[in-house]
Amino acid sequence: MQTVDVATRFYRALLEDDQTGLEAAVDPDVFVGLAGEERHGLDQLKAFAHRLRTVTGGSLRRWSSDSADIVGSEYHGVILDRWLAERDGEKLDQHLAIVVADLKAGRATAVFIYGYDTVALRQFWQ
Repeated sequence: MQTVDVATRFYRALLEDDQTGLEAAVDPDVFVGLAGEERHGLDQLKAFAHRLRTVTGGSLRRWSSDSADIVGSEYHGVILDRWLAERDGEKLDQHLAIVVADLKAGRATAVFIYGYDTVALRQFWQ
């Protein structure tokens, strides 16, 4: 299913800070919703992907084919995963649902990242 393929490519690129992979998986005008905040465009998504790696000193678990569950329908790809990371002595332990949606030409135009504790998730990445 195309949504599962796009979601998989997106998530692998996000976790690996693969800038070229992000370009292939998302539309240049992608909308990203994360913990109540909005990001617009590929450049902001690329900056966030880079930040995932740098602020955690690489402690955020990297992509592995058995690290997440990815399912899809005609309209959405959904990634279920748990993010574990450390930053300046703080720990992140969040179960996430990431929705990849609104495909255009085989790329996502919208990504929504939901954590069970949005306040903690937002604070960790600020």
